[in-house]
Amino acid sequence: LTDKQIFILLDSPNAELIIRLNEEDREQVNVLRKFLLDHKKIDQDQLITFLYAIAKKPELPSTKNGIRQLHFFRNLYQLLFGRESGPRLAQFLLDADREKICELLDV
Repeated sequence: LTDKQIFILLDSPNAELIIRLNEEDREQVNVLRKFLLDHKKIDQDQLITFLYAIAKKPELPSTKNGIRQLHFFRNLYQLLFGRESGPRLAQFLLDADREKICELLDV
């Protein structure tokens, strides 16, 4: 018996969340989407670093950046799964259907 959860991508974009996203939230999601579209071969470590860098502001302390990163990840989980949390994002993004991911992240 395993504790692994199964995460199923939404069938269509999460319009309810998309209309609530502010400009900065949209920009962050679009940065990730563009990265996924532009890079066919992505190394997992490179993707992890990139994911955490998207919401990070160098002038902020790590506690504030942690809050920003958590907010960004929650937005991604809502856009992809309609949930507050999900699988490890980097590995999931590498394994999942890239076209479908980018469709759901088109905000």
